[in-house]
Amino acid sequence: MGERESKNPKVYLRVGSRAQNAQCPRCKETVHTVVTRNPSLQAWLFAAIICVCGGCLGCFLVPLCLESCQDVTHNCPRCFTVIGVHKP
Repeated sequence: MGERESKNPKVYLRVGSRAQNAQCPRCKETVHTVVTRNPSLQAWLFAAIICVCGGCLGCFLVPLCLESCQDVTHNCPRCFTVIGVHKP
């Protein structure tokens, strides 16, 4: 039998909705995270419900634009590893 490569599960740090200082698990540097925001699944569902219920003049887009309805991904600016994900 050949040696099996041990795979460590991805462990993310507990992060908030704003950029913060953290230690990157890959490059071991203490960095100020770079954040990217994307609409969460919940935001898309609310948008669909508003649209189906007769959302007028594009008001169904509001949940997609609200900061409180977005997933926030924190990345290391040096190696671009995902450090953590904040979900609403």
